[in-house]
Amino acid sequence: MTQALIDRTTRAFRERFQAPPEHIFLAPGRINLIGEHVDYNDGPVLPAAIDKYICFAISATADTSAYSLAAIDLDEAITVPAEAALKPAPGRWSTYLLGVLHGFRSRGKFVGGFRVAFASNIPMGAGLSSSAALFSGFGFALDRLFGVGLSRKELALIGQRAEHDFAGVRCGIMDQFASLFGQEGKVIKLDCGTLEHSYVEASIGDHATIFTLDVYKEYLAKDATEARLVRMGKLSIVVAMVLAIVLAPFLGIDKKGGFQYIQEYTGFVSPGVFAMFLLGFFWKRTTANAALFAMIGGFLGSIVLKVLPQFMDLSFLYPIGFAVPNAEGIHEIPFIDRMGIVFGFCVLGMVLISIRETRRGIVPHGLEVDAGMFKVSRSFMVWSALLTGLLVALYAYFW
Repeated sequence: MTQALIDRTTRAFRERFQAPPEHIFLAPGRINLIGEHVDYNDGPVLPAAIDKYICFAISATADTSAYSLAAIDLDEAITVPAEAALKPAPGRWSTYLLGVLHGFRSRGKFVGGFRVAFASNIPMGAGLSSSAALFSGFGFALDRLFGVGLSRKELALIGQRAEHDFAGVRCGIMDQFASLFGQEGKVIKLDCGTLEHSYVEASIGDHATIFTLDVYKEYLAKDATEARLVRMGKLSIVVAMVLAIVLAPFLGIDKKGGFQYIQEYTGFVSPGVFAMFLLGFFWKRTTANAALFAMIGGFLGSIVLKVLPQFMDLSFLYPIGFAVPNAEGIHEIPFIDRMGIVFGFCVLGMVLISIRETRRGIVPHGLEVDAGMFKVSRSFMVWSALLTGLLVALYAYFW
């Protein structure tokens, strides 16, 4: 797929400018594992680059009086006079590139004439930071084409400033940083306040399913090869989705209501997953069996609370707000309350199992976390406390 993107971009460049490009550059999108929405408050994050890219085909020109820019996917192109004042073009793709050129100028870095065409296979609007890839990739391409000598950190900051001033998005530094610093098979441990970073080994996407690693490999096939684990991980995802679709009607989930379906499905698995990662990160006595209990017990507990009203009258919970009547007059436990109850159940079970196992001499292998990655600024703490208080107040008032 990547080669197809490169071939498409190269072909389009040649057709538009009647010459092959001098250079090809790829800028990846990103995912984020920890720290969503805290990067713009100088918080810690764990992003990783992905195998979806924006491809840039670029060449320098003898004519230094203009820049030629082409968006292949939109079949649009513009020419910008080199001496023109660079201003935002709201709603236009060109504003992203103009913002980067402005960032170079503001640092006293000037480039010659060039032609560039770009295409992408990063899904737009999917939360994979295609805009950051566009900022970062274009800046990197210009720097390498003209030997400007900017560091990757400087290019990330230029991209962030361009997103602020030209695209109008007050983002943090995480997206641009991940696109410029991403490495295959690794996540980036980044302090968004100091820009200090390191890499953590990870295998994301192929066999990152808890079933494959914690159940299948641990109990069913201890000698499974890497390729076999990959296949089992993919198979487990398919089976999980099929089971969810088959069980949905019996759990009262409307198959035609997509949002409700997704909400209910995530509500079954999220409490156990959250409990597992929370204790795994912050309580080093957590054992593997305790984590397994949270995954399986959380899912089963969610199902029990979902179907419980069909077998038991829960109207006695109505006065304290833990049950409400549905359209048929049956008292049900609200969705958010179910998640909270299951989460508490999982945490309690994990603690009890971990204590029992450590007393029996089982050595836990919790996640090793550098406390420095959770260091945040005082302003971040203040705003986090205010936001938490606001959310608690809204929840108490409306629910």
